[in-house]
Amino acid sequence: FISAMTDNILNNSLVHMVLAHNVGGPTGFDAITGSFDRIDIRGIEGKKLREQWASKLETFLSVQALNFPNFLMVMGPQGLGGNHPRNIEYNVDWITKLIEHMRSNNVTRIEPKSESVKFWMNHVKEKSGKALMINVDSWMTGINSNVTSKNVRIVGGRYGGSVQSYRGLCDKVATENYKAMTFS
Repeated sequence: FISAMTDNILNNSLVHMVLAHNVGGPTGFDAITGSFDRIDIRGIEGKKLREQWASKLETFLSVQALNFPNFLMVMGPQGLGGNHPRNIEYNVDWITKLIEHMRSNNVTRIEPKSESVKFWMNHVKEKSGKALMINVDSWMTGINSNVTSKNVRIVGGRYGGSVQSYRGLCDKVATENYKAMTFS
């Protein structure tokens, strides 16, 4: 166990990478759904998001989850990896336009349609299913031996398509007046 970190250790980038890996693992770093699992997020009829995702991880565009109206995620599960600041900026802009659409149409509730979630699930699995990383137990595939509930590999926990592909699908949903979602 590491009890202290000094500037001398952090100056060596190789040691820093090893140190970061060894510190991140034992602390229970929980990628993909961990940041959401730690919050008591409840949807329709009090259903807990962590319980829904424990049986099946599903989102729509990594922005929404079925049965959780008005719960909008920035860079949620099944979202892009890579340049997170740029991806976050895009997600925030997209969600802002969605909220503006809701306001201009006097609607206060939004939820993805189940067929939209199924489409996204199939698309994510298609784009992610051929990656070599899905054959390895790692936090990128949902496995973390330091987190009790994280022992089943997830295919499609991250979006394996290109930035252009992801943004193209999101932009298409917006261009079609968000018909992939239910408003009320």
